[in-house]
Order: sequence, then structure tokens, then C-alpha cells
Amino acid sequence: MSRRKPRPTPPVPARRTSSALPLPIIFLLLVLFCFLLYGNSIHNQFVFDDIPLIVENPLITDVNHIPTVIGWQNGMPLYRPIRYISYMLDYRLSGLNPAGYHISNILYHALSAGILFMLLALLVNNRLAAFIGALLFAAHPIATDSVTYLSGRRDILVALFYLCACYCFVRYREQSQAWRLALVVLFFILALGSKEMAVTLPAVCALYDFMRCWIKRDAVASTTAGRIKAALGDMLAQGWKVYTPLIILALWFAYYKLVLHYPSLRSSFYGGSAASNFATVTRIVCHYIKQILFPIVLHADYSYNAFPLSQSFLELRVMGCLALIGILLALILRALVWQPYVFFGGLWFFITLLPVCQIFPHHELMAEHYLYLPLAGVIILSTPFWKYLLARHRRAALMLAVVIVLLFSVRTVIRNRDWKDSMTLWTSVLKHAPQCARAHDNLATEYLNRKDYQTALKHYQTAVSLRPEHAIFRNNLGRLYGVLGELEKAQEELTKAVQLNPSLAEALNNLGIVYYQKQQYEKAAWLFALSDKRRADARVSFNLAKAQLQLGYFEKAQASLRKAIQLQPDYADAYRELGGLLRKQGNDDGALYVFFTLLARKPDAADAHCNIGAIYYDRAQYEKAAAALKQGLALNPQLPQAYFILADCYVKLNNLPRAAETYERACAHNGQNAEVFYRAALLYGRSLQQQEKSLAYLEKASRLAGDAVMKEKIAQAMQSLKGM
Repeated sequence: MSRRKPRPTPPVPARRTSSALPLPIIFLLLVLFCFLLYGNSIHNQFVFDDIPLIVENPLITDVNHIPTVIGWQNGMPLYRPIRYISYMLDYRLSGLNPAGYHISNILYHALSAGILFMLLALLVNNRLAAFIGALLFAAHPIATDSVTYLSGRRDILVALFYLCACYCFVRYREQSQAWRLALVVLFFILALGSKEMAVTLPAVCALYDFMRCWIKRDAVASTTAGRIKAALGDMLAQGWKVYTPLIILALWFAYYKLVLHYPSLRSSFYGGSAASNFATVTRIVCHYIKQILFPIVLHADYSYNAFPLSQSFLELRVMGCLALIGILLALILRALVWQPYVFFGGLWFFITLLPVCQIFPHHELMAEHYLYLPLAGVIILSTPFWKYLLARHRRAALMLAVVIVLLFSVRTVIRNRDWKDSMTLWTSVLKHAPQCARAHDNLATEYLNRKDYQTALKHYQTAVSLRPEHAIFRNNLGRLYGVLGELEKAQEELTKAVQLNPSLAEALNNLGIVYYQKQQYEKAAWLFALSDKRRADARVSFNLAKAQLQLGYFEKAQASLRKAIQLQPDYADAYRELGGLLRKQGNDDGALYVFFTLLARKPDAADAHCNIGAIYYDRAQYEKAAAALKQGLALNPQLPQAYFILADCYVKLNNLPRAAETYERACAHNGQNAEVFYRAALLYGRSLQQQEKSLAYLEKASRLAGDAVMKEKIAQAMQSLKGM
């Protein structure tokens, strides 16, 4: 019997020397296409993790923080430092305008599509098929979770550098020049600094080498098994020098992330066992495949009941997913014989997906942005089919490509609207996953920010009912009860939150606020101190200082206020309290220094100007006092006490018309303040001898007066005026 010969396979790709369109034009077209797709996202707001990562992150405000970010000083780089550096560049160009960050995301996405085009053209030696693949990658709706979501930049950056490394590796295999290998290592480091998924690069490079050696062995080996054995031998013989630096980097990075600086908030398997965890992962992988093939219903959040866990591999749906994955892997492996690039792209998908398959549990069970890099593998897998169709049915292939790209584009543009702001985002999540507890919690927070307390309360209560064991949800519900003045309910929920998670600093702080409002200052101070130990936070230090002031611990309060300022150098309330405390302690020079420091950071701090004016007034430096008070009132004309002191300055300076003018302004800007009219009446009656005007102001003050003491003072002034 004659032995069956394997099917012919494509030759090793050669670099093209000519093309219809120059490479810069291809990149320009992809950039324009990406802006066409994502243009309606440019004016979207910061949402979810964008707030702590960008809006509330002081590190991105100054490029001088780069040594800290990359760990230059202590050898411990921050979590995903390359993303931080990219945000620094955005902040330098556009501050906290989200449009600048969205434009950057779109550009990075277009660059990723361009590098993928270069890699595809190199692999299949067909620029039109490669361009179709790049368009499909750029337009795929699954990418919105990375491109439209600003925090998703980690996935774009890791894919960009990963693809650059792969392209350089393929070119290095064509021409073994050391600088190409150096570029591979450089891009690998940048990819690792962007996201952990990059750790799979050595495996993908080895996979490419195996495929390359397999193709070269086509005419030599007579059996599939023989070719595989020979290809593996060639791969190891030729590649160990190349793989060594990549593997060393990957192992060091894995050790750093898994041992020294474990980034996950979760330490146990989902469902409480490995069986439950990986049974669920099996379904997740099938869900990912469905989302890539049919990206119709997209989710921004798969946490907390949005994707129910499986308990066993014996569940029918789990067994069905196992069978599907097995069939797909069998087809991919079989493709090595008839189309190696299908084999390469298919295994790329599964290999790059491994780091997010909960082998080491991560606090995010699943997410669509996990698919950004694996999507490139699916595009590689599909490109040989486009090449085949273009060669045999060019018009039909182009029409099919246009239809798919248009469908993807429409879905992407529509999906961008869901990310407009927090309200639209979490509303869209609940539309398709009404049992998603985190979506209820985040939507409640948005309603709370809009002061729609009852709707916020409903969603917080739903989140707690879905996940009663979740401390953060109970903390948020308790905080809202505190805002509503229901202190007993607030205390109950916050106490449960602390019992569930004694290390939750925010719950300790919020419970301290409840006790402070109930005037139980000892308990409040104790809770604030505990929260401060758990996590250094300027707000907590400030709250601790307020409780210490109530208890008469002035030196401790001063230390707490200084700590708050150290943690947040622009914390205006802390400066005000510290300045006021120093004044009470008779340290006017120290108070002046504090208020001037605040003005250096916030020149528009009206009350700082007024406090400086009050100190100068006490020192009888009336000209300086008046100048400072006028600056403060120009910034905020609704500060009655500042008008009183300013008017008294003019009286001391014997400038009664200016004093009267000051009170007129005070009455105009504080028309519902009885004391303003009362003091104006005293000036007109006693100093300017204008009894009728004084009496009119007293009558106005009498109508506005709400407390008995003020009414008595006004009555006495009216009697005195009438007796004159």
C-alpha cells in the first residue's frame, strides 16, 4: 500500500517589494476609518475606572512622576506603568478633557490595525486580504470595550506592542539581524508594562517557528508525524538562543506578578472549587467565541450574577461547551496540514486567552476587553480564506467583506453611545443583565450624584439583596442612609459592612461620620483612626481632625490636618480648618502662612483672602485688611461676615461713604440675611445719622429675622432709634 502524501502547503512568505498603495497611505486610511467609527465617542465622559485612574490620579499630572511609575527609585514599577505614561501624555496635552484621551485611544487602535496589516501582509503575501483583515479588526464591535472605554487602553497598548514584537520576530526570521531581535525584546517589555496578557509572546513566537519549520519540511518528511517531529527539532535547534531572553523576561514577570506584587483582589477559585472555576471558564470561552462571531448583544460588566457560575463539568451546558472547544481545537490542529496560518491564528486565539482563563483567579471573572488581543488571532485565522476567495471569486469576496465591515461598523457606532456617561453605561448593562449587582450599585451612585436619592436607594437596596455578603454594597447603602438623615439605618448597614470586611477603610470612615453626626465623638475618632491606618486618605485625616477638635485634642487635630494637606496639597477645607485652628491658638503668623499657601495653590479661594483680611483687621492694618477682603468678595460676594469686617475697616479709616457702599453691596448679595440689614441700619443710624434709612433697614431685618435673639436686638435698636 502506498503511503498517502500530505496536502501541499504554502511556501514560506517572502517580503513584497511593490504594492498598489504605499504603507503610509494604508495607515492613513485605517486612521480615517477608525475616526469614522469612533468619532461619536470623542465627547463621551469619564466612566467607572476612568475616575480613579485618570480624574483622581495625581500621578498622571506630571511627567516627573515617570521614575516612580516605572519603579526606577525602588525597583517596584506600578501596575501597568505604560498605561500611566500614556495618560501623562494625554494630561499634558488636554488636561482632564476626556476628548483628548478618546482621540488617543482611537489613534492607538488605528496603529494596532496598521501593524496587524503589516503582519498579515507578511504572512499571507496578499496586501488586499491583509487590508480586509485590518478593516475587520478595526471595525469589530468587541473592540469598543477597549477603545471607547478609556481604561481599556491597557488592552490596546498590549496588543499594539505585542503585534510589533511579532512583526519584528517574523522579519528577524527572514533576516537574522541583531537589531530586529533587540526590537522584539523592547516591544515585549513595553507589552508586559501594558498588561499581563503579553506574557504569552514566547509561546506565540515558538508557534510561528514551528509552523515555519513545518512548511520547510514539506518536501522532506513523508508522514505527518515525521514532519511534526522534524519541525519540532528544527524549531528547538534554531530558536533556543532567541527564546532564552524572552522566556527569562516572561518568567521574571510571572514571578513579579504572582509572588511579589499579585494584582488580583481575589485569591480563591470561583464557585469555591477548581471544578466549578474551570467549568465556568469552559462556558466563558464559548461565550467569547460567540461574541466574536456574532457581536450583537455586548456587555460592559459580567460580574456578580451577570454570568452565573457552573458547579460541575457534568452540567449539560458545560459538556456541550467542552465538546465545541474540542471540535474547534481538532479542526485547528488539523489545519496545520492544509493551511498552517489557520493553525497559527487559531492557536494564537487560545494561547493569548490563557492568562484571563482564571488559572490564577482574578477579580474580573470575564470581560469583552480581554478579547482585543485574541481577536488578532481570529483575524490571522480568517485571512487565508480571504486570500482564497479573492483569487477565485474576487467580486463576491469584496462584496462579502464590505457587508461584514458595514455590519460591524454600524454595531460599533451604536455601541459607542452606551459609553456616553455612567448613566447610559449602567442602564445598558441592566437592560441585558438585570441581575448584575455591580451595575445596580454603580447606577445608584450615579443617581446619588444627581441627587435623585429615592432612585439611588432602590438600586442600592437591589444590589444588597443580590449580594448581601458584599461589604462595598452595604457601605454604599449605609452612606446613602446617612445622606438621607436616617442615621440608625446607616449605622446598621455600615456596621455590617465592617463586619464583612474589617479592612474596608471607606466603611470605617463612613461609620465614623455617622457617629460624628450623632455627636459620639470618641467613637467617631476611633473609627477615623482605624480607617486612616487601613488606607492613607486626605478626607479621613480631615474627618479625624474634626472629631479631635470636638474632643479638645488641638495638637492632634493640627497634626491630622497637616497630614491631610500632605496627602492632598490642594485640599482647601484642610487649609481653612488648620488656619482657623492656628488663629484660635493665637498663632496668627502660622495662620497667615497657611492661607497664603492655599492661595498659591488655589488663587480663587475667596475665604482664604477674607481670612487674611480678618487677621490684618485684628492687627489694625486696615488698608491691607480692606485690600484682602475686597479680593475675597470679588470672588464670592455672598460672604456676609467679610462685608462686616470690610465695612468696619472703612469706619476705622474714617471713610463712611465706602462703609455704606459696602453694606449696600452686602444687602444686594445677601438679601435674605437679617444680620446684614441690621448692621447696615446701625451704620446709617449711628454714624451717618440717616434715621429713615436706618429704620427701613431695621424693619426689613425684623421681617427676615428667624431667631428670638436677633429679633430682640432689632427691637432694641428700633426703640433707640425712635427715641433719638
